[in-house]
Amino acid sequence: MMRAGLVIAGGRSVRMGVDKRGLLLDGIPLLERTVQAVASVCDRVIVVGSRPAWWSDDRVHFVQENPAGSGPAAAIAAGVDVLADSLIHPDEVMVLAGDLAYPWRVVDLLTSSVTVLSGRALVDIDGYTQWLASVLPFPVIRGCVGAQSSWADMSVRSLFDSVDVELVPVAEATTDIDSPAQAQAFGITVGPT
Repeated sequence: MMRAGLVIAGGRSVRMGVDKRGLLLDGIPLLERTVQAVASVCDRVIVVGSRPAWWSDDRVHFVQENPAGSGPAAAIAAGVDVLADSLIHPDEVMVLAGDLAYPWRVVDLLTSSVTVLSGRALVDIDGYTQWLASVLPFPVIRGCVGAQSSWADMSVRSLFDSVDVELVPVAEATTDIDSPAQAQAFGITVGPT
């Protein structure tokens, strides 16, 4: 089975005040932590967002949603378009936010069964489906993206509204780092860019 990974990392980090993708947790930038976790189970990794100046791994493909900064649904669509244009399509696609505190836990939870026939998404402590912590069959995610000509400024929930997946309730695994207070809780010092 071939699996591709989409890491969604095109946000503006407004609440953080600095580009959070480069913040260090356990000595590794947040974006790199997520890419490492995704790459451990995926044959191909695409990061949707601009390539940081400090990024050095040429095995990772970067693509930008159009227009840039138009939200995670547009980012998912941009990544799926790259996969659809490939000669070989994956069987399934893992989608992860680029600012997860525990990306390896998320990956483990998403891949804990032998095969994901209908897809799987994690559900946070408040009961919300976390589509940026999901794995879906490629035909399903491609069909969702193709249902509309543009996903700019649309919600991820609206993108996947009709998708029926296995929901996996978790507590802290889907924690992301969006604000200086959240960063501080993980021992991350947020300074000027």
